[in-house]
Amino acid sequence: MKLADFSVDHPVPVAVAYIVLFVLSMLALTRLSLDLLPDTDYPVVAIMARYRGVAPEEMEKLVAEHLEAAAASVDGVRKVKTVSLQGECGIMVEFEWEADLNVGAQDVRNQIELALDSLPREVERPVVLKFDMDLLPVAYYGIYSTGGRDLRTLRKFIKDTVGKRMTALPGVASAAVQGGLEREILIEVDRDRLKSRNVTLEQVSDSLKRQNLDYPGGHMDVGRNEFIVRTKGKYASLADIENTIIRAKDGGAVYIKDVAAVKDSYQEVRSHSRTNGHDSVLLTVAKEPGANTVQVVDRITAEMEEVQKTLPPDIKVVHVYDTSRLIRGALEHLAYSSFWGFFFAAAIIYVFLLSVKTTLTMMFAMVFSVIATFIVIYFFGDTLNVMTLSGIALSIGHIVDNAIVVVENIIRRIEGGEPSFSAAKTGTSEVLLAISASTLASIIVFLPMALSPGATGILTRSLGITVVFSMLISLLVAVTLVPPLAAREFRGGERKKAEHHFFDRIRGWYVAAIEGVLNNRGKSILGAAGLFAAALVLMQFVGTEYIPKLDESDGTAVIKLEPGLSLKDADAFMRDMEKVVASQPEYVSMLSMVGRSEKSTIDMVFGIAPADVNEGEMYFELKPAAERTRGFREICDSISGGINLREGVVVYFMDTLDWFLGGGERPIELKIFGNDLEELQKLGAEAETIMRDVKGVTDLDNSLKPGKPELQIKIDREKASRLGITVEQIAATVDTAFLGEKSGKYREAGEEYNIRVKYSQADRNDPEKLGSVLIAAPDGSQHYLHEVADMVKGIGPSRINREEQRRVVVLSANVTGRDLGGTVDEIKHRLSALSLPEGYTIMCGGGYEDMQEMQAAMVLTVALVILLVYLVMTAQFESFLQPLAIFFSVPMALIGVAVILFLTNTTLSLMSFIGILILVGLAVNNAIILIDYINRLRKSGMEKREAIIRAGSIRLRPILMGSLTTILGLLPLSVLKGDGYEIFAPISITLLGGMLTSTFLTLLVVPAWYSLIDEWAAKIKKKR
Repeated sequence: MKLADFSVDHPVPVAVAYIVLFVLSMLALTRLSLDLLPDTDYPVVAIMARYRGVAPEEMEKLVAEHLEAAAASVDGVRKVKTVSLQGECGIMVEFEWEADLNVGAQDVRNQIELALDSLPREVERPVVLKFDMDLLPVAYYGIYSTGGRDLRTLRKFIKDTVGKRMTALPGVASAAVQGGLEREILIEVDRDRLKSRNVTLEQVSDSLKRQNLDYPGGHMDVGRNEFIVRTKGKYASLADIENTIIRAKDGGAVYIKDVAAVKDSYQEVRSHSRTNGHDSVLLTVAKEPGANTVQVVDRITAEMEEVQKTLPPDIKVVHVYDTSRLIRGALEHLAYSSFWGFFFAAAIIYVFLLSVKTTLTMMFAMVFSVIATFIVIYFFGDTLNVMTLSGIALSIGHIVDNAIVVVENIIRRIEGGEPSFSAAKTGTSEVLLAISASTLASIIVFLPMALSPGATGILTRSLGITVVFSMLISLLVAVTLVPPLAAREFRGGERKKAEHHFFDRIRGWYVAAIEGVLNNRGKSILGAAGLFAAALVLMQFVGTEYIPKLDESDGTAVIKLEPGLSLKDADAFMRDMEKVVASQPEYVSMLSMVGRSEKSTIDMVFGIAPADVNEGEMYFELKPAAERTRGFREICDSISGGINLREGVVVYFMDTLDWFLGGGERPIELKIFGNDLEELQKLGAEAETIMRDVKGVTDLDNSLKPGKPELQIKIDREKASRLGITVEQIAATVDTAFLGEKSGKYREAGEEYNIRVKYSQADRNDPEKLGSVLIAAPDGSQHYLHEVADMVKGIGPSRINREEQRRVVVLSANVTGRDLGGTVDEIKHRLSALSLPEGYTIMCGGGYEDMQEMQAAMVLTVALVILLVYLVMTAQFESFLQPLAIFFSVPMALIGVAVILFLTNTTLSLMSFIGILILVGLAVNNAIILIDYINRLRKSGMEKREAIIRAGSIRLRPILMGSLTTILGLLPLSVLKGDGYEIFAPISITLLGGMLTSTFLTLLVVPAWYSLIDEWAAKIKKKR
C-alpha cells in the first residue's frame, strides 16, 4: 500500500506516530548542550622542554631541533612550529583536522622517548600535552580588596575558599587562581659572608635538602601492638631553617643564619594583574570536555553569587568575561530570526491560498520538520550551536516546499471536482517523484560538504546534518501528515477557489511573458548568459576572507612591548592603556595582566597569555551591541589611536573565532624562511617596511625583533679547567645565584611552600657584581667568576622561531577596512621586488592560508555537488540532456549571489561558500517541479509548446509560494543584527540573492532552454 494512501485511510496510527515524535523531540531538546560551535578542537599537540640557563640559540641547537625532527616523523602531522627561549623551548605539532588526536599525541610521546638519548642529560624530561579548546577558561573573574588587604593574603583566601567551591561544581574541570603574591620561604645569601666562611651556594642548598626530611623507618612489633617507625625532620619554623648547620668542622659550625637571611616572603614578582584599575588576583574557571558551556557558566555564576554573600565586605568580585555571553546572544538571535521566518512563511501561504485551515496544515508540517531535527542532533552527539541552529533557521522557509507542492496539487484537484479523499491520494502520488527528486537534489549537496577537509568539513557537517534531516522529515511529513489533514479539511464538498483576481493577473502576465520568451529563445538565453557573464565580472570586486569578524561585547587585547623592557615600565604602559579603555563610552569592565604568566611555557607554545615581562593581555567587556552605536572593531581602533604606540610596541585585538578556528593565528602571517638570523632580521625589517605601506594592514608584529640586552659570561676554558671548574658548574651556580634554586618545601597548616636559595637583592641587582659570584673548586677553594670568565654586554635573540624544521621570521598583522584576499594580494605584489638570497623563501600563512585551503576545498566541493545533482537528475528523467535544462537555474542563481554580495559588502568567506553550496540544491528544485510536469503533460499527448505554457501556468503558484516562503524565511537572518550575526548572515544573504534571481529567471529562461535542448535531443535521435 502506498504511504500516502495508508495515511489518508488510517489517520489514528499516523497521529500517534507524530505524537511520539513530538515527545521524543522535546526529550532530546532538554538533553542537548549549548555551545558556540561544533566540536572544533584545534588538532595540536604541544611539547615543552626546559634546560636551565641555556640561551635561545643553544636551546635551538641542543634541544629543539632534535625534538621537532622526532615529532615531524609522526603520521598525520601537518605542521611543526618551534619557539626557543632562554632555558626553554616549545614545539607545536599541528595534525590534520581529521586525525585522531589521542593516537597522535601518543605517537608523539613515543617518538620523543626515542629522541631523549640525543639530548643533554641536564634537560628536564619533555612534557607532551594535547591542546583542548574545552580546557580554555569559560569564565574570568577579577578579585580585589578595597580594605588594604595584601595580595598574598588575598590570593590564599580566594584559593582556599572560592577556588575550591568552584572546582566542586558539576561540569567544572578546574578553577585556577593567578596573580597576587605566592608565599615562599626565601634564603637570601650574602656573598661576602659566604666567602668569609668558605661556604658555597651548593652547600647551602644541599644542607637544606638533607635536613628537611620526614622518612619512614619500617615498623616494630611490641606485644600485641605494631608501631610505625618514622623519622621526623621537617622544618616546623623559620628558626629551624636558620639553625640548620651547613658545615661542622674543627669544633665549629656554620649555620644558615651565619651566611643568609631567612625571610617569610613571596615568589619574585614577574607579573601584575589588575581589575578595573585595582591590583587583583585572577580566577579562571574551565569546564570539563563536552560539558554544556551555558549550564556550567550558569552554575558558576549562581555559586559566585552565593560565595559573595560570605566574603568579607572589602573583597570585590568582578565578572569580566565569559564565553557563554556570545553563545546566548547568538542562539537567542537565531531563535528570534527563526520566529520571524516562520511568521513570514505562514503569511505567504495564507496570501496565496486564502485559507486559515490550509495555512495551519502547512504550519504543522513546518513544526514537525523542525522539532524532529533535535532527535537527530542528539543521536549524532552534536550540540545546539550556531551551525546546527543556523541549519534550522535556514530550513524554515524551504522545508515547507514539499508540503506546498502537495497541498497545492490536492487543492487544484478538489477545485476540479474530485472528492477530497481521492484528491489527497492521487494528488500526492502525482507529485511524489518530483518532490522526492528535488529533496534528494538538495540533500546530496551536503555529502561532499561533509567530506571537506579541515574546519570547513567540521562546520558544514553539523549544518548539513541538520538541514538534510529536516528536509527528509519534511518529505515524510508532506507524504504522511499533509494528505490526511487536507482530505478532512475539504471533505464537505468542492472547495471554493482560493485565488484572488490579483494572482489571476500575475498568471496572465506570466503566460504572456513565457510566450514571448519561447518566441525569442535565442535572445532570451543569450541575455541570461550575458547577465551571468556580468555577474562573474562583478565577483572580481567582492572581497574574500576566511571567517567573518564578530561584533562581540567581549574582547581580548594582546600587548607586546620592546624586548628588554622592565616589568615596571611594561606595567606603566599597561596602566596608561587601561585608562584609554576605561574612557570608551561602551566600556563596562576589564581585567589586565602584564608580565610572565604562571604557565608561561604552555602560553609560549600556544600564544594564549604573556610569556615574558614585556608582554601583556587584557580582557574587556563592552555594552551589548544593541546598546552601542560603534562596532567592536571601531572601538578597538579608537583604543589603538589613544595609546602611545611607539616603535617596537604592538597591540592587537582578537575575537572568539580567532581562537576556536585559527588556534590563535592572525589573518596575515608572512613567513620568511632561512638559516642566518642576521639575514632573516634584515629581510624581516625590509618586508615590515613594505607591509606598513599597504592599506588595511594594522597591528603589524615582527617575531624577530632586536634582541634582548644580555650580560654574557664568556668562560676562559683553560683557566677554569686548571682550577677543576666546569662550564656546567659555572652555569648552575650563576643560575642559583640569580634565579634561585628550590631547596625543599616548608610545611605549615597543611600547606607547602617552596624554600628558595638565591643571592641577596643587593648582590643580584648590580651588574658590576656579576663577576663576584663565587665558584667552588674541587679542592674546596672558592674563586670569583671574573677569575675564569669575562663579562660582556651584548644583545642576543630573545626568541628563535622555527617552522618545518627551518628558521623563520613571522610578520603577523590584522586587516582593517579591507578584505583579507585583496590585502594579501597587494602585499605579495609589493614583496615581489624584495631580493631574496639563495635558500630563502617567503610564504603567507595564518588566516590567509586557511582561506586558500578553504577556497580550494569549496571549489572541488561545488564541482562534486554539481556532478552528483546532475547524476540524480539524469536518473530521474532518464536523459543526459534534460538535466542540462534544469542546471541552467544554477548560473541564474549565481547572478543574484554576485549582486547581493557586492551591494551588501559581504565577503566571499567560508560561510558564503556554504550558502552557495546549499543554493545549488535549492536552485534546481523549481526547475525539477516545472520540467517534471511538462514531461507529464507531453506523455499525455499535449504538444511541447502548449505543455510548457500549461505547466508553467499550473506550477506558477507552488513555485512562487515555495520560493517566497524560502526568501522571506531567510530575510530575518539577513537583516536582523545581533550577537553572532556575522557568522550566519553571509549564508542567508547568499541564499537570499540566489533565490531571488533563480526563481524568476528559472520561470522564464529554463522553459526556453528546455525547448531548445529537446530539439537537440530529437535531432540526435534522428541521426541514430
